[in-house]
Amino acid sequence: RNLGTITYCANTGDVSGEAAVGGIVGNNRGYISYVYNIANKIEATLSTIGSVGGIIGNQNTTNDAYTKNAYNKSEIIGYLNIGGIVGKFDIGTMSNCYNIGTVSASTTTNVGQVYGYTYSTSAITSSESTTETLMKDWNQTSINTNIGSGFINKTNSLPIFNITVHGVTF
Repeated sequence: RNLGTITYCANTGDVSGEAAVGGIVGNNRGYISYVYNIANKIEATLSTIGSVGGIIGNQNTTNDAYTKNAYNKSEIIGYLNIGGIVGKFDIGTMSNCYNIGTVSASTTTNVGQVYGYTYSTSAITSSESTTETLMKDWNQTSINTNIGSGFINKTNSLPIFNITVHGVTF
């Protein structure tokens, strides 16, 4: 559970749990930015509940919680509330996120490429699900239009974060 801030974080290992499973955090009530997940798979093992996401399993209970500048390449597997970025997005904001991982569920209830379930899409901006091949063809204008200015263009590569800290670009 995140009640604070997670910034400049990456996950490369598979994650498996019963419910509220995420590549970065299971439950988010805080702030997440400049994170990515490139594990092979993120999976919820219970067949009756869910909330599985490439970045966050469940984002809930605070209006000012946010997820921004995040991407997922992992396969996401579960039962319901399954999303490429967030499984269950109750409240808060999400912006400048993208998913190129596959999302699969044993049900068709609340399954999506960016989020599985949300109370309102008005808090979700500049977030995209697309294929890796298409994204490699994007120029800086299409990156800014589709996923936001939090990313920069890298020739023949996926967009990367548009931030440099102590000489290292994320």
